[in-house]
Amino acid sequence: MAKIILFSLFFFASSVCALEIPLTGAMPRDKKTSSGIVSVDMDAVFNAHPKTAMYKQEIKNFANTRKAAIEQKVKEYDELNSQLKEITQKIDEAKASENQAETDALAKRREEINAQIAGKKSEITDLSRRTKKEIIKMEEDNSLVVLKEIEEAVKEVSKKYGGEVAIEKQNVLFSGDNAKDITGEVIIKLKETK
Repeated sequence: MAKIILFSLFFFASSVCALEIPLTGAMPRDKKTSSGIVSVDMDAVFNAHPKTAMYKQEIKNFANTRKAAIEQKVKEYDELNSQLKEITQKIDEAKASENQAETDALAKRREEINAQIAGKKSEITDLSRRTKKEIIKMEEDNSLVVLKEIEEAVKEVSKKYGGEVAIEKQNVLFSGDNAKDITGEVIIKLKETK
């Protein structure tokens, strides 16, 4: 019973109080120059990464190509709607002149145009959805590549300062004199490995 209480007290104390346990293989650090914690402005690093601008341009080019294709389909859709209005007007004229054969032929043509309009609308909707999904997928894939390279650069630069923990700079509420912002060095490292 005493062991359980002692273990519980130890567990409680270790969860309330931060205990520093040296990690195997961790670089020794000079307490005067580093706290073992480094910070990185991930937004700045991500935006400065050489591949970020290239990937953004690829996505922009893809989006522009798809936009042109969608605009072409919209133009075709509008032309079909114009044809539908003309056919409807001609049907009214044929009915007024009591020309049943012409009325029937025009009604059949109107049905064909309505089917084409429905098909074109479906094409536009489908292409728009696929474009959105493909852009999201491209952004995710590209971001993973960039983030992987950033992670490697952060690890490498962190080692230089004995950094055992790297945190997002925007999440730092308070930092003592020993904390190190490695953002600039990470950006330089990424541009070197381009």
